[in-house]
Amino acid sequence: LCVAQRQDFCARTFVVDRIAELGGQALDVQTHRVDSAAATDLEADVDALVRGVAPGAVIQSRALIPISTLLELEPILIHDLVIPNVANQETRVWLVTVTDLRSGVPVARTFALIDGSSWFAEITADGARLLDRAAIAPAISATPVLPPAPEDAFRDAPREVAGIRVTTIGVAMQERQAVMGNLGRDEFAIEAWYIAPNPAATCAPALPALHAPLPLCDEARHWLLDDPQQYGVEPGQLRRDPSEDLWPPVLNPIVPIDVPLDILGAWDGGVPRPLAVIVLGHFDDVRVDTYAGNVYFVIDALVWTPRQGPDGSTPIVRLAQDATEDPSAVLARVARLYPTPAALTWVTVVDAKDFASLDRRAVSMPEFSTGAPVWIVRSLVPSEMDGRQRMAVQWAWTADHGTRVWWTPTPDSQPDLATTIDLPNLGSHTSLLRLYDYAAQITKASATAGSYAWHEIGPIPDLIDVARGGNDHQVAIRWKGVSCDTEWRLEINAYQGQTVIQPRRIGASDCESGLVTRTVLIEFDHPIDIDTFRTGDPCCG
Repeated sequence: LCVAQRQDFCARTFVVDRIAELGGQALDVQTHRVDSAAATDLEADVDALVRGVAPGAVIQSRALIPISTLLELEPILIHDLVIPNVANQETRVWLVTVTDLRSGVPVARTFALIDGSSWFAEITADGARLLDRAAIAPAISATPVLPPAPEDAFRDAPREVAGIRVTTIGVAMQERQAVMGNLGRDEFAIEAWYIAPNPAATCAPALPALHAPLPLCDEARHWLLDDPQQYGVEPGQLRRDPSEDLWPPVLNPIVPIDVPLDILGAWDGGVPRPLAVIVLGHFDDVRVDTYAGNVYFVIDALVWTPRQGPDGSTPIVRLAQDATEDPSAVLARVARLYPTPAALTWVTVVDAKDFASLDRRAVSMPEFSTGAPVWIVRSLVPSEMDGRQRMAVQWAWTADHGTRVWWTPTPDSQPDLATTIDLPNLGSHTSLLRLYDYAAQITKASATAGSYAWHEIGPIPDLIDVARGGNDHQVAIRWKGVSCDTEWRLEINAYQGQTVIQPRRIGASDCESGLVTRTVLIEFDHPIDIDTFRTGDPCCG
């Protein structure tokens, strides 16, 4: 890629693509990373994309670097229409160099993929040559041909689980395709033949013992099949661009570490022994942070095998040894939040230090990052979406022997604080005020009494004011809203040394009544400086 003026110099310069051996020891290709930040794409996926364009090529180097570094390494891209114009120049890019042997003369070729995107290109002397994000189907060496499925395998299986119709993979994928995947996180009950990963297979790099739900490498995939003879024939979910092949007739499900399933898998002399199962699971799991994560089927529970009928008990998976609270007390604390009972419930307890490893939503709940173990409660509940009834998983989190609970108010929502300080009848125009103490810093709240020296905190003029209370722990807050909106939530959080407050209506009426002022007195567990109070624009954040 040298410019013409430097061709002679380049011809005398030897470029090292890879150190293949050092001191007599062969060295594998390792990904050079600028930091330990997790990537969206998997190494195996990146390699498969490259091999789809350059079959038989030998990968010599692989790097995960920011776009800013890419421009230093590949200056031809300075003139690209996309790369220099990406808003966040710290966005990660995979850069892979291979030796292509097809012409008989080894030639170095370089490919780039913006992590978690469909921008995939070969870097040439003329710039980036865009390629389709579509990889070859993974080859499973010496894949055995399995016998067909016995016709009576599911004869005694239930046809409904927790109010969900049991269906096959093919029917489930047809239903998703009919609505273009717009089924949210609806729960599916699927009967299929399960094949566990080959016990002799390992992924490189190996995943840590505790990790979020992630797709595994080809060799260690789980399989769900309508017929065992599909094993190793269909490419499944992992390697095709979902925009082209979104509805495979087989599933390579993701099994979270707290869902016991592999104890059922069996291999005999290098040949898998498929097992008839009914599993519950869903697509579009928010924990699956990988490219096109919505196409992955995440298993929630094994509910039936020929040896095991449906089990209505509450499974409890202990990943923390120091949790001492009775699980029934945890479930009772969570159950108070639900307007309707859950059809099924699954419970996991994990050490606080490991919580973020299991679920990237932990960043929204910083109080669980240290301290007591964290109980994770998954509940299968009826829910409504787009005017239709469905079953889906709702989440709740609470600390061991804690009092506060976080939850997803609907199965498709992000975590929110469920435990609030409720003040009924806060004045003649407010039947209920729910106080959301996100930072766990409030000790008491009550209606205000007396006069205060109010300070406007904006940004909308004459909307929200604060004042010093009777001592340095107390702050009075007042805001304006239409008189017929009688239920409110007041959110209070700590952020970068500031106290952020935001009043919001609970439900919105269509009335056009006049504005009234609502006030509340809040006492914090530490001295508070009212000059640090801020609020966001109720419209735009």
